[in-house]
Parts: sequence; structure tokens; C-alpha cells
Amino acid sequence: MKNQNHDGHRPGNGRVSFRSALVAALLTTSSAATTADATLEIPASYEGAGLGSWKTVGDTESVPDAWWVLYDDPTLSNLIERALEANQDIQAAAARLQQAWASAGVVAADTWPSAQVDAAGMRGRNLDSSFRTGELVRVPLTLGYEIDLWGRVRNGRKAANESAWAETATYSGAQLSITTNLAQVYFYLLAAER
Repeated sequence: MKNQNHDGHRPGNGRVSFRSALVAALLTTSSAATTADATLEIPASYEGAGLGSWKTVGDTESVPDAWWVLYDDPTLSNLIERALEANQDIQAAAARLQQAWASAGVVAADTWPSAQVDAAGMRGRNLDSSFRTGELVRVPLTLGYEIDLWGRVRNGRKAANESAWAETATYSGAQLSITTNLAQVYFYLLAAER
């Protein structure tokens, strides 16, 4: 009796061992991790250590997209604008961004009813004794709507929107990387000239 385990059954006969089932059950369960909001207390002695008054940036305050104009340096602005126009990574990110939002629009269209019209026409002559001419025009209309009982369409739309927002962040990150690197090198060169 070759290839038998301890209970007399051959491996691969469709039986699942208790250990295998337990491991599979443990691997497929998930639990949502809960995290407490982290707070950082800054000592009072540090707040006034020659840094001036503290200012907390709120949700409504942000740095402008063209942050380099705050330096009021036309050479820097010109260099950054040229870099953003000519950089192929930025162009590729912009193309992916357009594609992601277009895909999100296509997926969002699935939530609405669809209609399809196919027009067809035909003209013919009957070759019987009357030699009559006839015309036939057909315009079938098809309407469709998917009832989203299990959320497939809703979840697909949400996933497409989240993907488009991720591409938006990738595009913004690429722009920020190019502009900050260029500005840093520019300021290093200005410092080296002095």
C-alpha cells in the first residue's frame, strides 16, 4: 500500500485535512485594524525658541500650484515652465490622467439607462406579374438598464473614480518633483555664484 497516509487514504483523493482547513480559515479572515488619532504635544519651552509665533495650516490654506512665483524670480519661473512643458514624464503622467478620467466617465455611464437605435432601409421590386416596387424601413429601438442589486456597477464606478484620483495625485507628485528639484538646483547655482 504505497502512497497512503496514516488514516489509510491516498493523498489527493479530495479529502481536506483539519489542519489545512484551519490554516485556510485563518488566512481568509480579516479584521479591521483600529487606530487612535495620534497627537503630538510640543513642549511650551520649544514653541518660543526663537522661531517666532507658530502658525497651524488649516484645510483651507494651501500652497499655490505655481508655488515658485512666490519667489518673484522670472528666470526661475521661465525655467520651471519650460521644464514642465518639455518633460516626458510629466507628459506621460498627463496622458495617464486623461485616460483615467475618461475611463471613470465610461464606467459612470453604466449607471444610466442605455438606448440603441439601428436604422435599416430596403427598396425592392417584386418580379411577379404586377411588377410592383416596394420600400421597407425598419427602426428598431433597444432600451436597457442594469439593476444594481449587488453593487457591481456602484463599486466599479467608485473604483474608477478612486483610480482617477490616484492618477491625479501621481501627476501632481511628478510636477512637484520636477519643480522642486529644478528650484533646488537653481538656488544652489545662485549660491555658488556668490
